[in-house]
Amino acid sequence: MIRTIFAFSCLFACLTLSAKEQAKQSSLCFIENRGQIMDQYGNARNDIDFKIATGQGLNVFIGKGGIHYQWNKNTSLCLSKGEGMISKLTDKPGTHFEEPSVPVEMCRMDVELVGANENAVVFAEEKQGYYETYYTAPFSPDHGCVVHSYEKVTYKDVYPNIDWVLYIKDNELEYDFVVRPGGDVKSIKLRYHGADDMKETNAGVVKAMTVMGSVIEQKLYSYETESGRAIASTFELRNHTLSFNVEAYDGTLIIDPTLDWATYYGGLGDEIGYAITCDNQGNVYMTGETSSISNIVTVGSYQSVFGGNSDVYIVQFNSSGQRQW
Repeated sequence: MIRTIFAFSCLFACLTLSAKEQAKQSSLCFIENRGQIMDQYGNARNDIDFKIATGQGLNVFIGKGGIHYQWNKNTSLCLSKGEGMISKLTDKPGTHFEEPSVPVEMCRMDVELVGANENAVVFAEEKQGYYETYYTAPFSPDHGCVVHSYEKVTYKDVYPNIDWVLYIKDNELEYDFVVRPGGDVKSIKLRYHGADDMKETNAGVVKAMTVMGSVIEQKLYSYETESGRAIASTFELRNHTLSFNVEAYDGTLIIDPTLDWATYYGGLGDEIGYAITCDNQGNVYMTGETSSISNIVTVGSYQSVFGGNSDVYIVQFNSSGQRQW
């Protein structure tokens, strides 16, 4: 009985942390898409390979030569008396129209690898302990579908003789372009769709901004794999498209930027816990309801709310308070 009360107290403390503090305590990972990510019509989003839930009102989706950033804000508690119009995503990233009585505001920004091989072979590595199980259609309600998480993802030959490697380091998302002999650095171009503004600072940092948040490409670090020698490199920004300028190098080159993101809002929605218990190993189990959004906003979306008001969840934490599934 004492253990149950203690576990409840710890969980309550965790659930009342700010979104930023929660993100620091959670571990980012690439959650595979096995059909659980769908559009508003219930069609599978086969162009999405992985999702990263940051816990800061932002989901990141990766696949088919691109990264999609989706910010979400629950506005059900933010509308003052007499207000009935809020923003909603339209058929283009970064643009909105207003519609009455919609409790969730969303904004999406897409980063396209221009001219990339959309059929590049994908390797997921460093499997993590966290997983999710889905019992909703199209999966069997009896057995469900288990989706696993990983710490590293490689798109082989996303450009000729160039690999795109994404990974989690120090709980931050980073990516490398591995340019092997025969690869052309100039073929790598990242076009930002939906950014309201993009700026490059004197320190070599590029910032892409939307009405709900921003993404920062930190200063480039490039080096030869064989010698470890640092290679001078800079961003080139033209018309919301990034490319790379690098000095002469030998062998294989690694281009290694770091991604940061920010949001002006808190969590994705409301989570309510109705019941809690623990087992003999100190694992904690909680169930309740959630109004958070987990799927990606799609082109031409006419509905950005749940079919009902909320969905059920069941979650397990280990004895250290780390989420397991």
